[in-house]
Amino acid sequence: MTFLRHYLKTQRLIICVFIGLLPILASGQVVPAPGGISGASLWSSDGDSAGFIGNYHTLNLLDLEVSAAGKIPKMEGATTLFLVLKPSFTSSTGKKFMELGDITVFDNKIMHGATWTSLDFSDGNPKILTLSMQRSSRYKTSYTPHLEIIDSSLFSIAELVYYPRLSSREQVKMVNTYLAIKYSVPITGVSDKDWRDYLAADSSRYWDYTTDKMYSLRVLGLGRSASEDLYQSQTQASHGSMMQLSLDTLKSPGQMPRVPISDAAMLLHIQLGIGYSANL
Repeated sequence: MTFLRHYLKTQRLIICVFIGLLPILASGQVVPAPGGISGASLWSSDGDSAGFIGNYHTLNLLDLEVSAAGKIPKMEGATTLFLVLKPSFTSSTGKKFMELGDITVFDNKIMHGATWTSLDFSDGNPKILTLSMQRSSRYKTSYTPHLEIIDSSLFSIAELVYYPRLSSREQVKMVNTYLAIKYSVPITGVSDKDWRDYLAADSSRYWDYTTDKMYSLRVLGLGRSASEDLYQSQTQASHGSMMQLSLDTLKSPGQMPRVPISDAAMLLHIQLGIGYSANL
């Protein structure tokens, strides 16, 4: 019983039900979009490779190249790229992984235009890369970009989302939250505290750094969201030791037990952060 009491004091369950304004077809059917944010010209998420990130198969990178053909418009104005990827290497050497227009991903940095940002995959864990670029209104190009995988041995990808026009910080946070919950990749420890919150589609917060920072490790989510094409009855940690959650009997990775879940209902399980203790 002591163990159970301690366990309950070092975990937090957050249950949310929200209702937001959703894009709909003329027939009244909801149009799913990452984070509920419409406007993506490329959204690849249905993987069938042998690897996993969280409870989802990773993408076939050759199929990803083919599916991206002709879907990326000229890179002008405000664009945003989201990538959920996992390293397949133990140490980086500066090798090039992929190119998308004027964006190039290496195993240790990401080039965007004439500048670059360093990347650190030394812990071997999956990460969400979010790159928002605001080009000058005077910048024009005749070049139609395409996606090219240079070295498929470096990373596996679970999801790629590209918006040719997305500049709202709030909307970027919503897409980040969707990816973080889906793949159990925590964003509670990113360097910029303003980007740590888990933002729901109605702008409320599943997890708020100001009030919930004690609980910041291994954020796992279960729930359903028609606006995001998300049905998640089982999930597993993508960081640290093996941990699975399910609303039914646990199945093998990649499966989702079919159980009733109300739309827009979400449950988060979060561990107590390092440096905090629970009194028994």
